[in-house]
Amino acid sequence: KVVQLDFFEHLYKSYVDARIVLMDDFGLKNSLSIQGTERLRLVVGNEQEPNEPTIIKYFFFSRIIDSQKTNERAEVLSLELVEDHVYVNAVKQISRSYESNLEEMIENILSKDLGKTVKRQKFLGTAQGVRKIIVPYLSPLETMNWVKERATTKSGAPIFVHADLYSDELYITDFESLMK
Repeated sequence: KVVQLDFFEHLYKSYVDARIVLMDDFGLKNSLSIQGTERLRLVVGNEQEPNEPTIIKYFFFSRIIDSQKTNERAEVLSLELVEDHVYVNAVKQISRSYESNLEEMIENILSKDLGKTVKRQKFLGTAQGVRKIIVPYLSPLETMNWVKERATTKSGAPIFVHADLYSDELYITDFESLMK
């Protein structure tokens, strides 16, 4: 039984993370022996339309935050979850060159290496123009952050790559457009 479910979106993170607190009276923790590589499909619904899911997201167990026995048969588990592409990121290393503008590099890295669709939302574009970079054995998210930190709009505003709860896509936005 799920007691509490919290989702966290962050402008500086390219993924959604979550915390789920559940009552374990079936011995879930012992029978599954949670290692952190278990994939979880979360479907969140709506009271008005119970047969239509509002949110469908895939997560991996990141860690067990807390575990407290409530009686002989049951315990309350608090689990930290991260979106599935964070685990794919952990096992990949990039070592290749790119030549394009910075936002296209970010889109290529995320789509090719993590299978994520990237949308430009409230985005003016970067001011740096076409660049050539060589990636020295970094993970896809490290590479994306490395490129992103060098990108600005024409007025010098930073850009962000972030996820949202209601979509499996990632979004490129810039500070200037967000403030309008």
